[in-house]
Amino acid sequence: MTLRSLQALALVVAVALLGGSLAACGTDPQTPAVPSPTPTDTAWTIAVLAPLTGPRADEGRGLLQSVQTQVNLRSKSLKAAGLTVKVLALDDRGQPSVGQQQATRLPDDASVVAVIGGVTSLVNEGVQPILNSAGLAMVAPGGGAPWLTGRGTPARRAFSTYFRLCAQDADQGAAAAGRALAQGDRRSVVLEDGSADHAAVSRSFVRTFSRTAGTAATRIRVDVGDAQALPAATIDRIAALKPQTVFLSVDAGDLPLIKESLARGGVRPRLVTTLPKNSPATPIESPDVWTGVSAASIGALPSTLPGRFPFATPTPTTEPVVEPGLFGAGGLDAASLIMDALIRARPTSSSVQPNATLTPTGSAVDGATLSLRRQIVDSVSAASIKGATGPVSFDSFGNARSRPVGFFTYDGKAWVPQPAMIVRDGVVSRGVVSTEPRIGR
Repeated sequence: MTLRSLQALALVVAVALLGGSLAACGTDPQTPAVPSPTPTDTAWTIAVLAPLTGPRADEGRGLLQSVQTQVNLRSKSLKAAGLTVKVLALDDRGQPSVGQQQATRLPDDASVVAVIGGVTSLVNEGVQPILNSAGLAMVAPGGGAPWLTGRGTPARRAFSTYFRLCAQDADQGAAAAGRALAQGDRRSVVLEDGSADHAAVSRSFVRTFSRTAGTAATRIRVDVGDAQALPAATIDRIAALKPQTVFLSVDAGDLPLIKESLARGGVRPRLVTTLPKNSPATPIESPDVWTGVSAASIGALPSTLPGRFPFATPTPTTEPVVEPGLFGAGGLDAASLIMDALIRARPTSSSVQPNATLTPTGSAVDGATLSLRRQIVDSVSAASIKGATGPVSFDSFGNARSRPVGFFTYDGKAWVPQPAMIVRDGVVSRGVVSTEPRIGR
């Protein structure tokens, strides 16, 4: 068989494998998925980078399914523009090294126009420079670390092709304060362990809570360590402040001791913290201790957000159908942004040359492909739409201006979703809890 025949056979096999399953994470979860070569009649590709296996697979599969749903729903408008869009799923397993390995397969595929993902800060950090050097827009539904969008002093944008749809870590503090105010609280205490990450969240809570007249928020440093209880003097100080809400800006493992110490001192306020292990599907090791505790999360369920989410099962679909999860609404909006940009650009298959020579960026695609990718980036940057997460637009750092923070309350058996809080320009507003059925039901 000639070399040309072997290449043709490889192309047929690769395309068949891609079309066979939406999950596309490979029949062997230990083998990262590989994008298929660009055929002559180009089907433009949106890659979804997410944990499709491993402990956070529920979030990744929900994101993937939501992206495919939106692509299916937009099929008529895409067809009217002469476009075909396919979703390529890449399993990062929640591991930065695997995410980087997957990302390196994308720049030289001229059909790939943008990437949606990931859902964790560490994966995003490793992938950013790879996609940025190739000019590929990366629209991330998850990852709250501040350095993903701003670095240095004064802060400068980290990567011009990176856009974050979710809240930043510190927004959880602002959202928790807004929630407490919405419940009528006027006195609060923040217990923090002194770490830099937790301090930023604490400051955000106090700043937001203290803006309302007649309110008081006090930060108190606690050092739990191996102690059997908080010091009596600390308990007495908290009791004297009579807080209605106590926000715990500490590691999740410290919550049981703090809650028990407060109870022994007769202090029983509402307890709010950040979601342990970042997933409401994660089992709680001490259910009795966590019962009644509320937690903020990066990402929010669609049913708790002000925007509309299409409650339909995508075809093709994963097996079995999964819930959209914390990042489903973000994935839906990311897909909309990218498809809007494609429709505006209206690229043709003749505009790409999969085997072109290397460009100055080091990517083996031609100038027309790089131009299309720049148009996608510019379009996303300037976008202003009404999406599943609410109004969607970005600031000069690539952060969403309207950033939802999810909330859950543990009832002893499971995390029960509460209305999300929306952080925008320092103002916190409340989302809604929808009575509509969830996706796939």
